[in-house]
Amino acid sequence: SGVVAVLGPVGSRSVEAAAEAAERGGVPMVTFAASEDVTDAGEQVFRFAYSPRDEAAALVQHARRAGLSRFIVLHPDNGYGRTLERLFDQEVSTAGGVACEAVSYPPGTKSFVEYVRTAIETTCNTVLLADVADQVALIAPTFAAEGVWSVSDGRLPSGADQEVHFLLPSPSWSPELLRRAGRYLGGARIALPFYASASDPTVERFRVAYETRYGSAPGPFAAYGYDAYRLVSAAIRQGAQTRAALSSSLMEGLRIETVTSIEGFASNRTPLAPPAVYRIVGNTLERER
Repeated sequence: SGVVAVLGPVGSRSVEAAAEAAERGGVPMVTFAASEDVTDAGEQVFRFAYSPRDEAAALVQHARRAGLSRFIVLHPDNGYGRTLERLFDQEVSTAGGVACEAVSYPPGTKSFVEYVRTAIETTCNTVLLADVADQVALIAPTFAAEGVWSVSDGRLPSGADQEVHFLLPSPSWSPELLRRAGRYLGGARIALPFYASASDPTVERFRVAYETRYGSAPGPFAAYGYDAYRLVSAAIRQGAQTRAALSSSLMEGLRIETVTSIEGFASNRTPLAPPAVYRIVGNTLERER
């Protein structure tokens, strides 16, 4: 076979099945699954996606650098919400912060007054919103209605009682979120591996080419695929002519200029760089460094 690498799949079960074939043939497999332990499926499996822990760690680190220390999770009572609560609390502890008891609510909740008031009463003012963007668009205004605002410049609006600092993992983001609830999310930090509207020239070239060809803006998986293909191609151009050499090159920290924040692979076959974190300022997102 002339196959030198496999890009995909996404689901953890599919990865396990594909990893067996990859191991037999010694073929490097670059998966876009976000599961933290997906690389356990085989020595040839590379994770070209961030896990929930990766995003939680990045958000906590940026918040701590900004002087924030008291954290709480507001999440739906489902598997994703409970998992993110556990990972987030671990990262807060590692970073020397204080984690208040999380506030959970039934999936699909539409009125958040009760849950927001409970979160406010804890006095933990840095809140991870671990839900999809449509729900975040309902939760953020509820905080404002209770006199607790998220602002980018520290200046609270008239009548506001206190400030809140929102943290959002990437599943909580959508381009529509700014339009629907941007005024309530000023200063919020978002772990965002790929931001199609970023001013970076590499991202802009990719976005224009993608929109020209497909008629729509690229999403994160399109960006993952684009970067992964270019990373494998770069390794081959630099002399990795066998599957074993390709694996070695990828694990040795080969870097390229990527449209995502991943940059390449670390020696443990996971993303080399942490997730990018953006901050909402006005009607735009600004990348934090």
